[in-house]
Amino acid sequence: MKTVQVLFDEDLLAELDKTAEVHEKGRSAVLRQLATDFVRQRREREIDAQYERAYAGVEAPLGKDFEGWEEEGTLGPGKMTAVCHALQIATGCGD
Repeated sequence: MKTVQVLFDEDLLAELDKTAEVHEKGRSAVLRQLATDFVRQRREREIDAQYERAYAGVEAPLGKDFEGWEEEGTLGPGKMTAVCHALQIATGCGD
């Protein structure tokens, strides 16, 4: 690891130091995790943007073979309730 110097607003730093995470893990560990999360989210947004650019204007990105199946992998409220009910019956939970 490399040591870095970072300037923080005093009020922000005081608020950060009050959190349970800082008390449990330490300020440096929390800031490292926040930086890691930031970089990962930024990378994911860039990948999403690349997909959007690649498929912009494409009428049927999945091709004609999959036409009409776009929503089959999604679980709306009705389907989710049915799945949860089936799992309760199968596992005996929720009795």
